Amino acid sequence: VAGSRRARETQRRVVRTIDPQRELRRRLDDLDVSDTVANRVALADECMEAGMFDKAEELYGSALRGVHSEDSSVRERMARAQFDGGRAAEAVRTLDELIEADPEYRSHDGHLLYARALEGAGREAEAVKEYEVLREHYPGEEARVRFALLRRRLGQSAGAVELLEETLLRARRAPRTYRERERDWLRVAEKELAALRNG
Repeated sequence: VAGSRRARETQRRVVRTIDPQRELRRRLDDLDVSDTVANRVALADECMEAGMFDKAEELYGSALRGVHSEDSSVRERMARAQFDGGRAAEAVRTLDELIEADPEYRSHDGHLLYARALEGAGREAEAVKEYEVLREHYPGEEARVRFALLRRRLGQSAGAVELLEETLLRARRAPRTYRERERDWLRVAEKELAALRNG
């Protein structure tokens, strides 16, 4: 199953390379035929892929209507569009509203987005608190590496080194498949750790 999923992802990447707007056009056609929340969200997702963050935010916002007006997964997507569009403070506000409306909502990626948005909005002390929680619970190395980068930027070199060493130790103890999946973040960790030790 994993192999066939990878094959499908590879095929989609090839199609996007040949005709990057193909899926976007298809989603636009779907919405023209049937203006549903699902079709709006699918088109917004394609807009995100195309880097059209303002349009994606607009579509996600328009999907939050009727019985879907409090849909937490759509709100999270909207916050990502705001963040990727360079509006970190708006993303924080959207995620705060999400949690206020749905306190039981849980999303590892949403939590990481919240920490990154706080950081992007200049609220580093609050971001540190969120990263501390993510350090223990995020399923992967991105949160730990991003936390290390923040600590380095804040002049907390010892804390950054500790996080990067922790990341690489976890990777050495993990199965090969985990190391392959986290390869990009492990490379960043190795590079940053070397820079800190040589700095």
